Amino acid sequence: MSKHVNSIVAEAMRGCLRNRDVLRGVSDTLQSVLSDLTLSQDTNKSQIEEMVDVWMSAIASVKEEFLQKNREIHSDIEMRLMGQIEQIRKVIDHIEFANEFCSSYLPKCSDLQIGKLVKVVMGCLEYLRSVEFHSDMPSRIIFSKAHENVRNFIRTNFGTFDLPSSQDNALVLAFPPDRSMSLSAYPISDIANALSNLNVNRSISHDDAFVTQNLSLPLNNDNAIDSIRSSMNGSLSLIPSHQEQMDNATTSISPWGDPGTFGTVSTGYKPATSSINGLHINHGGLNANNLSLRSSLQLGLRSGLDLDLPSVLSRPSLPNNYNLSLYEYSRLRSARCNNMALLVKFGTMGNELGRFNSPHGFCLGFDEEIVVADTYNHRIQIFSKSGEYLSYFGVSGKVDGLLWFPRKVAIIRQSQRYVVCDRGNERSRMQLFSRSGHFVRRIQIKFIDIVAGLAINQQGQIVAVDSVTPGVFVVSEEGDLIHWLDCSTFMKEPSDIAIRGREYFICDFKAHCVVVIQEDGQYLRTIGGESITDFPNGIDVSGQGDVLVGDSHGNRFHIAVFTGKGDLISEFVCMQTKVSRSCCLKITNEGFIVTLARSSNNVLIMSTLYVN
Repeated sequence: MSKHVNSIVAEAMRGCLRNRDVLRGVSDTLQSVLSDLTLSQDTNKSQIEEMVDVWMSAIASVKEEFLQKNREIHSDIEMRLMGQIEQIRKVIDHIEFANEFCSSYLPKCSDLQIGKLVKVVMGCLEYLRSVEFHSDMPSRIIFSKAHENVRNFIRTNFGTFDLPSSQDNALVLAFPPDRSMSLSAYPISDIANALSNLNVNRSISHDDAFVTQNLSLPLNNDNAIDSIRSSMNGSLSLIPSHQEQMDNATTSISPWGDPGTFGTVSTGYKPATSSINGLHINHGGLNANNLSLRSSLQLGLRSGLDLDLPSVLSRPSLPNNYNLSLYEYSRLRSARCNNMALLVKFGTMGNELGRFNSPHGFCLGFDEEIVVADTYNHRIQIFSKSGEYLSYFGVSGKVDGLLWFPRKVAIIRQSQRYVVCDRGNERSRMQLFSRSGHFVRRIQIKFIDIVAGLAINQQGQIVAVDSVTPGVFVVSEEGDLIHWLDCSTFMKEPSDIAIRGREYFICDFKAHCVVVIQEDGQYLRTIGGESITDFPNGIDVSGQGDVLVGDSHGNRFHIAVFTGKGDLISEFVCMQTKVSRSCCLKITNEGFIVTLARSSNNVLIMSTLYVN
């Protein structure tokens, strides 16, 4: 009968493993959606910035119109007032002249002369005495502001977000409807504790037998069950117990991944494959010393099951609002990697010199200074390797010679020039600047949608990677298209590029690997893979040909080091700071690692990994 129970459990576990594969597919899809959402956010942000510029331009135009109208109105009134003032002054002068004439000249006239003048003089005096001025000119002109709420008006007419009506349904239908009850009945954070407390005793006989044991289910108080019992010529009893304490965990790593708790973990490199009682697992830093766990593993082996060990290992409970898969991923990867110390971190959000606004790329300069494409500040900033601000070039604008959302920057040592990829009036634009930052000329690249990676080959030619339609474009400084390498058949979404000799190493963000091609476009090999190079977004090749691939999946900056042929040498992770949406990676002559954290607007410089 134990064989019968064993077969039932085996079938149930196979179903779980099949569901695991389905959920992994859904997870990959959601990761792809997450990447698309990142691009969508950047695109929308750019469009919002453009709309703000449009509104600001329109407001500035309306402002000039109203200021001109204001000047015209007040100038007209001022001229009329000055005319009236001049007329009044003339009347005053006439009155003073008449008074002087009557006081000085008339007494000297004879009676005959007075008789002739009296009529004229009296007429003038009568006119001057009756002169009156009533000005109708206003003393102030009132500008009446619009009564409508301007902010609401702008919000109403600024734009809208078009959300797909079926978005929520699509995400719900991605999970099997018949599995939803089981997932809600046993919270994910409780299943591991439940399995870790299951004691399975094996008899000496050939047939495996279940011995009645207590299985503690650490359910929430409001979901506690009285008892569940099932019997098939043997019994498996489930008896409720209180919430298990955190000290039942079999790992020494803090559940929150704090760097201070990794003291018990060896800092030496651990192979990706380890062995427990002959069972090979693909995760480092796992603990299988628990006897009940060993019994469960042996039972799985005797049943011919392919156990997924990380789902069986005991794990501490997680907060309800925590991302379980991302937490487990970061936790397991950190345990197997060597530590990489953070030396320098500089940059904050802002538009002042030395600050950044969503930088999208950087390169090492002619003297290994750090040259950052400060995207939303429309400029290129240059820093020393200690983080000291040195200089900048670039002025905001869409015309040639100005910068409009620069994304990538590289240096051409042969001609001592910077090449900058920005947007301009098109989707992508490429411009050359002198070493001092003066504009040289524009290179036409209308055939590229979005430049995801930029490098210079050994001939001094510009190599640009297009992320929308995966391909590599090789362009001369004069703007001639030398090669177009179509990579759509073996690449999903390129994110960065490094060049060594005649080989191009290109990060494939969605395929979780590095694709290596020759300069003529011939596919050579793939380096890395899922769980080692997840969502790679930065790459560089050392002087001795080692390939360094960086990512920030799990909110920690991680580097996998390979030989040029693709053999994994070691892995490193920086636990001193959280890194979100890293982009680009460079290794200096001293072996320092430099990367860019786009979300937090930081440049990070980490300790020497090795010096070859």
